[in-house]
Amino acid sequence: MNNLLVAVLIGAISQMLFFNTSKDLLSNPEIDKFFRVAIATVVIYGVYSYLSKNTNLTRLLIEAGVVGILTLIIGKISTQLIIDYIKLYNVSSKYSTEIIFITTGVLIHLFCEFTGINKWYTINGVAAMS
Repeated sequence: MNNLLVAVLIGAISQMLFFNTSKDLLSNPEIDKFFRVAIATVVIYGVYSYLSKNTNLTRLLIEAGVVGILTLIIGKISTQLIIDYIKLYNVSSKYSTEIIFITTGVLIHLFCEFTGINKWYTINGVAAMS
């Protein structure tokens, strides 16, 4: 971690020298942006270091990320299908949000069941390891 921190600090100083030669270095939006990225890098590295020591938590977060991405993809598809259906058939959209949530859940469950994700999860998932 110390090597990364030194590298970030050296990078921040060199960025300040190249982007702004005035006395008020922090007023430069490029410097502010770089410092935010540098801080985020250090925080992410710290979280990664902690998680690499705690493998169950790491696996749980990876599983949650995969489920989140799958929900995003299938949710966008079901949202577009429902909205197109409402527009095409001029149906009332009073409960469209609820219908989209239910449709997304049903499609995710069917996708996981037919692709074997559910079976894999019951054997290899974090919940199975407890």
